[in-house]
Amino acid sequence: MATTKTAPRKKLIKPEVSSWLNYMVEEVVFDLDRSSFVRFLNRFVEPDFSGVEKDEREYVCQTEWERLDKIAYNYYGNEKLWWVIAARNGMDLPDSSLYKGRLLKIPAPGFVSEKIIGNQQKVLRSEP
Repeated sequence: MATTKTAPRKKLIKPEVSSWLNYMVEEVVFDLDRSSFVRFLNRFVEPDFSGVEKDEREYVCQTEWERLDKIAYNYYGNEKLWWVIAARNGMDLPDSSLYKGRLLKIPAPGFVSEKIIGNQQKVLRSEP
């Protein structure tokens, strides 16, 4: 005798405050094979970057070996915020490629803390 579940388990993934997974749309579908609902993360929804131009910085990649997580650590003190730089520059997530001479727009730490992450947790170092 098959049992049917009426609702999916809640929050299978609990991303950190600084994670790009917080900008993934959560969806629920009914799986006919399992006779139950399935919860999953679907597409990335870009955060609101309105007003970011005010204090953002520009960074030019010096080599093709640079990595967004290292750049994020240099600017924010948190390598997990690489996705903010990728999203701001229209790069594909999570596969973001860099090349020598690429100009990146780096949102200011204050903007990221207030507008992107919120003041839920201290994940950024103070402004340089």
